[in-house]
Amino acid sequence: MEIVVIDDKKYEVMENVKDALNIEDLEGKITEYYDGFDYILGDYAYGKVRLKGFNDKDNKYFKAINDISKVKEYIENYIHKRSTGSATSSNLDEIRTLKELLDIGAITDEEFEAKKAQLLNL
Repeated sequence: MEIVVIDDKKYEVMENVKDALNIEDLEGKITEYYDGFDYILGDYAYGKVRLKGFNDKDNKYFKAINDISKVKEYIENYIHKRSTGSATSSNLDEIRTLKELLDIGAITDEEFEAKKAQLLNL
């Protein structure tokens, strides 16, 4: 069991996949918003850390969207697919938005193609 201190609070690290935990990236990011969560999942997307809180069912702040029993499903659908190159629906929505911007002349063809390639992990 590894204990880390971030912004003067102690946290137990349950799993550190690929030794990716970087305390400096988390400093200032775990705000009081996360105080009501039993677990905080962190991952990296597009070079930035993302955090999501989860709870046990007996937590007074429990909501189905934050059910810790569904964390593996969340990882598979929102983290693993992105890291393995599968397009997620949010990526496809962003590409559609970029296409609209391209069509009205707000971005160039080069900007559109570069961002599309990034979103599709090409």
